[in-house]
Amino acid sequence: MRENEHFNSSYSSRRVRNRQMVEAYSAWIDNLITEQFWQGWMVTFMFEEMHLSEAGTKAIMQKEVNAFFRKLCTRFHRKPTSAAAYQVIPRLIGCPDFPVFKHAKEGFRLTAPNHGLHYGSVLIHPLMAYSRACRLKEPLDRHVEENKLTYCNKKSRIDRIDLEPIFATPGAATRYTLKALENSRIGMDEVLILPRSRSEL
Repeated sequence: MRENEHFNSSYSSRRVRNRQMVEAYSAWIDNLITEQFWQGWMVTFMFEEMHLSEAGTKAIMQKEVNAFFRKLCTRFHRKPTSAAAYQVIPRLIGCPDFPVFKHAKEGFRLTAPNHGLHYGSVLIHPLMAYSRACRLKEPLDRHVEENKLTYCNKKSRIDRIDLEPIFATPGAATRYTLKALENSRIGMDEVLILPRSRSEL
């Protein structure tokens, strides 16, 4: 009985901490978009079938999103590791995302790559109009679409990248992206925040 009470208390505390972190991240993104005039995007990464365990699939997904981010940063600034570039390059926060199956969609889990597991993220960057140092002069979704072979190629496990601009309620968009953390399906160690440091770009 006491073991169950301890487990329930620990699980409840973890859920509270996770929700607090989601609220903090949501407030951060909301501030950058609404107060500092950054452009926000919901970016969803879909992957080819990996035939791995869930843990193995998640690890590769995170590695691939890291690689995507490093490539993208070079499009924002020629020297993304420089101090000057830090004011120009984007920020990304994301985590594994699980599909929701209902009724007729239940069969999707059996046929979708990796049982529907994918990677959701929010990516933000300074508006190009306010950043002369930024190399990228076109909308991000157009850039990714026109450079598919750069981001989705034989060396990458990424099959498709979907981008949707955030025009309103950036906090809600962030909470939606991090719903797996808010619902405690994942832990804080599975949340990816980029860049971690300039040296990693």
